[in-house]
Amino acid sequence: MEEGGVEAAAPRSGYLWAAVATVAALAGRVALDPLIGTRHRFALLYAATMIVAARYGFGPGLAVVLAGGLGVTLLAGAPAVSSITVLGLFSLDVGLYIATGSAIAWIAASMKRARERADASSAEAATRAAALTQSEERYRSFIQRSSEGIWRIELEHPVAVDLPEDEQIAGFYREGYLAECNDAMARMYGFQVASELTGVRLDELLVPTDSANREYVLAFVRGGYRVSDGESHERDRNGEDKFFLNNLVGVVEGGYVVRAWGTQRDVTASRRTERALRASEEQLRLALDAGQMGIWDWNMTTGTIDWSDNLETL
Repeated sequence: MEEGGVEAAAPRSGYLWAAVATVAALAGRVALDPLIGTRHRFALLYAATMIVAARYGFGPGLAVVLAGGLGVTLLAGAPAVSSITVLGLFSLDVGLYIATGSAIAWIAASMKRARERADASSAEAATRAAALTQSEERYRSFIQRSSEGIWRIELEHPVAVDLPEDEQIAGFYREGYLAECNDAMARMYGFQVASELTGVRLDELLVPTDSANREYVLAFVRGGYRVSDGESHERDRNGEDKFFLNNLVGVVEGGYVVRAWGTQRDVTASRRTERALRASEEQLRLALDAGQMGIWDWNMTTGTIDWSDNLETL
């Protein structure tokens, strides 16, 4: 814990090492005294203070300073501790050492705290990065395993939402391109992997000349840039007609449409069946008209009879 920028409590081991470092520094000072004299007598204490404060904080570092000052005083031949007054405890040079040593302890402890904060920030950043990577992996896994086509359309130049509807539609066709999709969508167009389809322009997917596609994009605009089960007419890599049911939502930023996300289901087979059925019904109608015939359906349970139009005419 910290209070006022200073550790309120330090581990007991910190003060133990402070005592060891002080004794070692004083012993070293005594051993080197014949060589260096009194000129550098605080050098080892400064070093011990910096090392202890950098490792254990300001409290243990300050303990080295005070104990070292007392030790130097006693080694210099001061009177017994019990007879020393507070004001007469230290000489001027020892007092300067204590002031300087305290500053060194404070700086070293501040560097320790800054290092710990940096380490904590790095650990937190690493945790966030790992969580983000995991989230992206889950997202990619979901996208690739989905049986529906999932896509993202980007606009090279955003389209303003306050433009007339026709200009917005033209802008989507002109600026839109497929930025991202899954393999399931690529296979709907005859490709194997998504990378073969991404980058395709929107006007290469949606048939621009089909009025139904214009109504589909118009519904997107009028629906607040959202569409549910909107049908689109498109073409695959071989130029074959394809029909999809789409759910999509546009992203609007600062009054501009910048992109759209969506999913699609291939309904080409059912649309072809419907077309074939309509064609068959039309052929039957023409044949009945040509032969001056009609058809009827008698429900013998209810007694009701349904007549074809040409039979009623006959």
